[in-house]
Amino acid sequence: MKTLLILAAVLTGGFVLGSLWLFRRPEWRGRVARVWLALGSAAFAYLLVDVFVGWIIINPLSPPIVPDPETHHTLEPNTSSRIQAPEFEYIQRVNNLGLRGPDVELRKPDGVLRILTLGDSFAMGTGVEDDQTASHLLESRLNAIGGPTVEVLNGGVDSYSPVLAYLRLTHRLAELEPDLVILMFDMGDLVQEQAYRSVATRGADGEILAIDGRRRRTLQTRLQSFANRHLLLTRLLLYYGSRALSPTGSVDRLVATASRETLAHTLASDVVDRDAQWEDVFESIRAIRAFCDAMGADFLLVLYPWGHQVADDEWAVGRELFVPEDAEISDRSLDRLLDFAANDGIRVLNTFPAFRAYDGDAPLYYERDMHWTPTGQRLLADELERHLTASGLPRR
Repeated sequence: MKTLLILAAVLTGGFVLGSLWLFRRPEWRGRVARVWLALGSAAFAYLLVDVFVGWIIINPLSPPIVPDPETHHTLEPNTSSRIQAPEFEYIQRVNNLGLRGPDVELRKPDGVLRILTLGDSFAMGTGVEDDQTASHLLESRLNAIGGPTVEVLNGGVDSYSPVLAYLRLTHRLAELEPDLVILMFDMGDLVQEQAYRSVATRGADGEILAIDGRRRRTLQTRLQSFANRHLLLTRLLLYYGSRALSPTGSVDRLVATASRETLAHTLASDVVDRDAQWEDVFESIRAIRAFCDAMGADFLLVLYPWGHQVADDEWAVGRELFVPEDAEISDRSLDRLLDFAANDGIRVLNTFPAFRAYDGDAPLYYERDMHWTPTGQRLLADELERHLTASGLPRR
């Protein structure tokens, strides 16, 4: 984006200086005035259309996200937001600890089994009410079975990847004393993980210590953030213009804006060597599992699909921004994750078969937005309940 801003500034400056020079000449004054009037009218009309279309299509009231010195960004505690989009409208409550849902005690009460879910906006529950998230539904169902009281705490945050989940767990959420930590792996995590790691602060041994989101809040990133959330036409111009000018793998490109690169690895046409990307992801998952082992907690890795990996009629409209028309879907990435989990002895819940076998009338995904509908969240809760009750997790 920086290159685009410089280029725009140079062209604008050249035009202004040239028009001022011509305006001083009587024979050109009328023409210059008409050009300025036409450009001003076009700019005003563009701004009106951009704001109006952005207000309709882009979610104008996203949950309060604040930069974080250790986990790049996080949900702002003690906030309640009305989330509005063409396909849904709901209230999202962020509690005293920055988790979605009601307030909870930091220290685990005696006799309570705590389950902590980690992940991105799918885990957080974008698109549904607080009591419609898989975490809330799972808590209700496990408590209905009887036995010890169960708390399921929703630690999902927009645009998180495994490395941010690891940092949030180790820096902020370990004090919750979870008995089971569930990491929900998103198919967008593969590319986003690389972007976050590119700006990480590392120790002498190479261990990732923090990913500071504050240092990127420059005027440039603030302007881009505003455009991403409010101006659809400008957002598209910045994205497609920056594809050739900004560095591949940057946080701005791969995290803040929609990109086909995010899901390219799920397509049969993908020929990129992604070994290094997968090793980064596996390193973070191993680190989470090792930390859970150290604090005596069980660990479960959950794999789930996006709509284009389920059926042609799921996420039918929105996928056009991410998936080329007539693209062939590949399970290569899913197989790689399953092989990794088997080789490392990591307990895994693969929900792909359940999502693909669904034959109900209500859609699992929204048509435009990529997230789960309340039906999709219920399906995930079904699978989590089935797996946990069958395996006896958490063991304590």
